[in-house]
Amino acid sequence: PGSYLVATVNGFGILVEAVYVTLFFIYAPTKAMRAKTAIIFGVLDVGFLGAAIAATRLALEGEARIDAIGFMCAGLNIIMYASPLSAMKTVVTTKSVEFMPFMLSFFFFLNGGIWAFYALLVRDIFLGQPLDEKLTIVEI
Repeated sequence: PGSYLVATVNGFGILVEAVYVTLFFIYAPTKAMRAKTAIIFGVLDVGFLGAAIAATRLALEGEARIDAIGFMCAGLNIIMYASPLSAMKTVVTTKSVEFMPFMLSFFFFLNGGIWAFYALLVRDIFLGQPLDEKLTIVEI
């Protein structure tokens, strides 16, 4: 309720990520890679979402349900922002920033800062908590 901004941002994120996954399936070099990715996608995306919905609908009510989903979202958000760290290993080993996606890092940092400010304004711990970790991860 009253979270149209968050819903809009995440709805757009779902559409963009669906395009990314579709492009991956189209251009994946081997059939085996596509099959492995489809299994991972099915288990993690569809399975986790289904389990989260079922568990919170059946076992929790009211604020406890919102808190449980908030913690799941916060945890997954931290993981998402940490994903570019895989490029950091290459940067450190090669001692070259050629493999570091600067624009991605820059906009992650900018996005984290703006969301942190928004979280302070609306006093929402689930928006604010992962941002501390995001900003720290991006600064690395």
